[in-house]
Amino acid sequence: MTPFPDAYPLNYRVLSMVKNENDKWISRYQFRSSFIDTIERGDGDAAAWALAVIIARELVENARLMGLAYPLGFEFQEEDRLQKLRKMVKRKQKQLHFLQKLHLAVLDAGAEPAIIIKNPIHERAVALTRQRAETVDLSQWADLSAMGMHHLLTAEFHNSAMTMNLTPVFQAIRDGNMIQLIVTQTATDEGNQAAAATASPVMLAAIIPAALTTCPYEQKESTDMHLLLGTLPQPINQHHLMNALTAIMNTVAENEQNADLSLHFFMTPNTYIQRDDDFRLSCLHHAHRVNRNLPVGGWSSMPQ
Repeated sequence: MTPFPDAYPLNYRVLSMVKNENDKWISRYQFRSSFIDTIERGDGDAAAWALAVIIARELVENARLMGLAYPLGFEFQEEDRLQKLRKMVKRKQKQLHFLQKLHLAVLDAGAEPAIIIKNPIHERAVALTRQRAETVDLSQWADLSAMGMHHLLTAEFHNSAMTMNLTPVFQAIRDGNMIQLIVTQTATDEGNQAAAATASPVMLAAIIPAALTTCPYEQKESTDMHLLLGTLPQPINQHHLMNALTAIMNTVAENEQNADLSLHFFMTPNTYIQRDDDFRLSCLHHAHRVNRNLPVGGWSSMPQ
């Protein structure tokens, strides 16, 4: 085995990219021995996760550049000592691949490319939706007044095409309220009723109305609302919103074909989320776009 070069600035390096026995491309990695020792001792989880995110991003982006329809595989030298890191990379890679599919789906449905520079309103929407998703006890969703939120509707996937009446959602958006979306997966462990009653979030999103995203210094008001998937918002107008929501639902259903999934819509009044500093960066985001094929940052919860 080739020793890891002492002078190399990183804790890992790519050795090669080869095809495996199934004729699929894989990327081969080598790691610094001291880094492997830290992971094995159990006191390097934060560093391992940070590196897993970097490697996962590389894998997703390389797969895109290579035009692969499947996630790029990978293997580690000293694989037996790096099982924890392997699980972290696979988890993040799956999340990024899933988010990439979602962004491409809503682009095809009429959304614009994702925004790189975000307003404070976007950051707060991310934080609020994360906060909501941390409480996955469905019995509590009827009363969300403490969070300034109202449950609008829930729809079930049940391994089939989803149909729903989105009238209350569109009315809430027209009234200038933010909509938060959470897709949850219910455990199917029939032998454990407590586990079967637990719903875990697999996708978080938000729809921010145009009134909260308009630059106050522009000559005309923007007609775009922003659809927040992962952590990057994408401008979209109301005409394309139904198609985008349908694309999201279809993508989630394809990703979790055998799962018991539900899509939940919540309303957050703009008086609860908007602050004066929302306008500090609001004039910057229109000029900064991201390549539609690039993977984007995601949430701490993701499809398993």
